[in-house]
Amino acid sequence: MLLLYAGYAIALLLLVLRVSSKSGGYRWPVLAIMLLIFSSLFFGESAFVLASVPIFTLTMLNYGSRKGYLLILLSMVYLPLAAVVSGMLVTYMALLLFAALVASTDIFKSSKGALRYERHSELRRNTIQILLGVAFISLFHFLQPATSKLALIYSIFFGLLLGNYAILNKKSAISRALYGLERKRTTLGYGGIWLGLGALLAAALLSPKLAIVVFCAIFLADSFSTIVGVTIKSPKLFYNKGKSIAGSLAFFVVTAAASYPLIGIYALYIAFVAAIVESLPLWIDDNLSVSITLTALFLILAAMGPAL
Repeated sequence: MLLLYAGYAIALLLLVLRVSSKSGGYRWPVLAIMLLIFSSLFFGESAFVLASVPIFTLTMLNYGSRKGYLLILLSMVYLPLAAVVSGMLVTYMALLLFAALVASTDIFKSSKGALRYERHSELRRNTIQILLGVAFISLFHFLQPATSKLALIYSIFFGLLLGNYAILNKKSAISRALYGLERKRTTLGYGGIWLGLGALLAAALLSPKLAIVVFCAIFLADSFSTIVGVTIKSPKLFYNKGKSIAGSLAFFVVTAAASYPLIGIYALYIAFVAAIVESLPLWIDDNLSVSITLTALFLILAAMGPAL
């Protein structure tokens, strides 16, 4: 009970600090609300949950600085210590990391209207994204849920470590390689963070099988749709000139084909919904919007009773 009250106190402190800061915004209140929820769910394990909030959040807010190295390494050491307490705890750790990423997305700014798509860089970037997707799909298929979630979180921190190094050492070969994969006029790591957010959300809330379906959409279908979009001339969608009909069709076909062995005929409906959401001109990245939509849809279907 003492830890529960400590959770309320920390949440209120975070809220006050955020509201009183010059930058303002809603993300610290979001963290505070999530902290209240998790501190209410846990008693003996609350200490691990509460401690992860400042660790994860400070890690993200110091991304791209020398302090970032220490905080990223601290998070990577902290994770296995927390994970041994409970397998289920990894799920909530993933959600807390998700909240920390959301809280810090101000550092990943991009002007949608200023994005420049270069064919060769898009092909390289999306090929790597497909390979990552295959790797995570394999992990979630063959490993235990807690282990696969932990591997996903570690992968995100490893990516942050590389990005942190690249930002501080712009003349290095690693920096040149990573910046060569990023779209013009975007912060290094912009695309990867949104992709990581989508994967984390699905992994934390869904079964491994359904999380794989989401991975098929955001890792595989998204990449193939971009490759098709930049290589095949096709009419643009009337409601989004940044997307083409060929790209959206590719997204639907890949999502349906990759998901069918897992969820059967439901794959067609899921692919249709995902393709529509991916094509919309939303303020958030399509990797996150698709993940949010599919995760919510699967949770609703589970509550209604269909066996997926």
